[in-house]
Amino acid sequence: MESCSSFFLPRMVGYSNATYLLATGKRFPADSKVLDGLFAELLPKPEDVFPRAVELAGDILQNVSPMAIHLNRQLIWRNGGSAEAAHLTDSPLLADMFGGNDHAAFKAAFFKKQLPNFQDSLTRNAPRIYPWWEEVSIKSPPQGVSSNLSKL
Repeated sequence: MESCSSFFLPRMVGYSNATYLLATGKRFPADSKVLDGLFAELLPKPEDVFPRAVELAGDILQNVSPMAIHLNRQLIWRNGGSAEAAHLTDSPLLADMFGGNDHAAFKAAFFKKQLPNFQDSLTRNAPRIYPWWEEVSIKSPPQGVSSNLSKL
């Protein structure tokens, strides 16, 4: 296991499938049931990947606020580790977003059957609790740890 796969793999495919993948050492095709949850889409030919990626990027840019995309990614990757912690973070974020310019732009565009013109940005009007996480120190030695102590 490398690159934090012991953390991410079970969360993506489930603990049983992750254990099965690692214990058997087998190779599996991308559409194998044991890899369910790993891929959002499977395309029939490799040359279909780039055009689909461009199409998907266009859909995202037209339909989703850049700030909402960023905040949703941060909620996924920097969650509190429990349903309660997630609720305490995402509820105030959602309330701020509902009161923001992008939400108003989306509602107006929706009813006019037009594309929204998103304007919110983290530099101008970030949600009150942003950022909600504490950065982890990667200094060597870690802060608060004496450099003359063994790591074992």
